[in-house]
Amino acid sequence: MVVDVLFPGWVPFKNLAVSQDIPDWVKAQSIAMDYPWQTLVGGHLGRLGTRADGELQIQYMNDLDASTRAAITSVDPTPFFAKYGAQGNAWAIFKTFLDAVAQTAAAPVTAKYAGLLAAADVFTVDNAWTLLESLRIDTGILGPFGIRP
Repeated sequence: MVVDVLFPGWVPFKNLAVSQDIPDWVKAQSIAMDYPWQTLVGGHLGRLGTRADGELQIQYMNDLDASTRAAITSVDPTPFFAKYGAQGNAWAIFKTFLDAVAQTAAAPVTAKYAGLLAAADVFTVDNAWTLLESLRIDTGILGPFGIRP
């Protein structure tokens, strides 16, 4: 039994299961798969899981990670500076940029997993946003906000 780590048939709940330590939450998935179990009691949503369910979620997370890493460097912050910079609203620049990165990162992952994992259309943007924050805080991947003149 592993609760709130693997979600058989579903994407992780909003904001990567509302986890506080994203790197270790991601590692916990692989640790769970290291055990020789055949049936998973995931704790929610009334469905027992299989090893294939665990492998599919790990692939979802790998795809989300790759897409989020790509999006933080590919989304152009210029429009957000142009819209909010003259107002001196730095938080609006930052928030709208991060929201755009999460949307950009989530789009291909949502498309790939729609029909494979339930709620891919519901929680992937939120999961991308949380993963983005973890990349920024836990690994120092800051995108354009890490550039110092």
